[in-house]
Amino acid sequence: MKVSLIQNYSNQKQRIPLPDSTPQEFKEKTSTGLYGKENNTGYNVTFSGGLPGKSGAAAKSLGDRILGSKAFDKILTMAEESPIVCNSLFALGLAGILRPATLVAMSGKKDKEDNIYASSHAVSSGIIGFISSIILTTPLNKMVDRIKNADNPEQYLKEKTVQLLGLDKTKDTKAVKSIMNEGKLFKNMQNLVKVGSGIILGVPQAMITIALIPPILKYVFGIEKKPKGAPAPAMAQSEMANFQKTMHMQKSFQDFRGGMNVNNSHPAFTGNPVQTGEELVATVASKSKLFDPVQRLWDSFIGWGAKHIIAPFLDFKPIRWFADKTKDSKGMVNHLNAASSAAISGMYITKTLDNDKLDKDRKNTLAINQALVFVASTAGSYLLDGSLNNIWNNKVTPKYAGIFLNEKEKMAEFIKQNKEIMKFNKTAGKDAKKALLKLDDYIKDVVKPDALKSDALNTRLKGLDTAKKLFIFATVYRYLAPIIVTPIANRLGDKYLNYKKAKEQRIAAQTLQAEKFIPLNPAVQNQVNNAA
Repeated sequence: MKVSLIQNYSNQKQRIPLPDSTPQEFKEKTSTGLYGKENNTGYNVTFSGGLPGKSGAAAKSLGDRILGSKAFDKILTMAEESPIVCNSLFALGLAGILRPATLVAMSGKKDKEDNIYASSHAVSSGIIGFISSIILTTPLNKMVDRIKNADNPEQYLKEKTVQLLGLDKTKDTKAVKSIMNEGKLFKNMQNLVKVGSGIILGVPQAMITIALIPPILKYVFGIEKKPKGAPAPAMAQSEMANFQKTMHMQKSFQDFRGGMNVNNSHPAFTGNPVQTGEELVATVASKSKLFDPVQRLWDSFIGWGAKHIIAPFLDFKPIRWFADKTKDSKGMVNHLNAASSAAISGMYITKTLDNDKLDKDRKNTLAINQALVFVASTAGSYLLDGSLNNIWNNKVTPKYAGIFLNEKEKMAEFIKQNKEIMKFNKTAGKDAKKALLKLDDYIKDVVKPDALKSDALNTRLKGLDTAKKLFIFATVYRYLAPIIVTPIANRLGDKYLNYKKAKEQRIAAQTLQAEKFIPLNPAVQNQVNNAA
């Protein structure tokens, strides 16, 4: 093993010299002589942030193309600024595209009808969930951002909250921005609102989805749940025809199919697949003064909400205490996601138990199945997230940083050295183990000193971790659970109910037989017993 490769990041400045300048197409903000002053090297380090274009530095591998794409960049920003909307976007892709595709692929002649209905149901659920999440959470997100980006957050927050955040110790604008944008405490407070609001909003969002799915299935997809007695093959063919007819008639579906290269006769999809409704409105509003009164009303509403809704919530003593005690937790997004899922699962369990159309045994069995699916899905999400932490933190994140900063070679060296350290630590004694290099310190001391001063890079690096957690939970809850876990739980429930029903019928038959039995005279019974 080349132990010489395992060294502290601070030595990298001599082994990996900083460039005199960066490519012109990436120059963005400021330049500083920080390293030149401290080390007398004469370096004039220029920070250049942004995604590389299709030049010599362009990504060649599929992974690089994904990490360097504008869509991925947009998703990271959405994950940090609007996590519930991002989670709904993942759910739309998983429940609205991948799950229907899987159901259709798994369809047989007997269950074709049910799978067509389930596919349409999943698509409708994904679309409604995405739209409702934008409507319900965008105002809250903007209210939090209004406080975070304020030059003087004290105008919103009470004195004790200001002191806890450390805002009372400085009046410097840059220091205030650093506390609100980079500090662990306000980041945790932000998560309690932006992610934690799903605990409260998840239930009404689910109820809206349940209420809107039947009319959407009927009037958009032309599909209704038919009685079991109807001829299955005819139903399946009719509903598939309606579904395909809807897909062909709607222009939006045609554009989407063109973008997926399903048929070259259709024009390619050129829109932004992750552009939110708010951004579309903002784009139109910026080109017309007719929207000025609406924009002023919106701004006034956000300012009012920041002061009278979000600030009192953050100032609430239990919330303030909880945020401070858990500010170092790396799993807060997961915990809040799990709590939101628990609230929604609880709502579904309650509706099941209150369903008068089901007998008592069926209701209890379904409720237990729903609870077990929630427990299994939550445990699976935590396990999957934990298993990916190493590769995500020590490979994916630094690789993305290298692409963003146009410093792929230096970040490749970071990945290489951490890999060597992990390899060394596997065989080293407890006292000989070495600490992994920290990405933030490495970027600051080796790559570009001013890089982390960019809000764009900070937002995306934080968004990487949040996006991973959101995607894992969405994958398990919205795809793996419906496809794998729920059918298994339902089969086990059905087997238990059939067993219980058969047992009850057997006991009833034995009871009936015993009631019809007329006991013999004791003397006669003795003769029978002796003869036996």
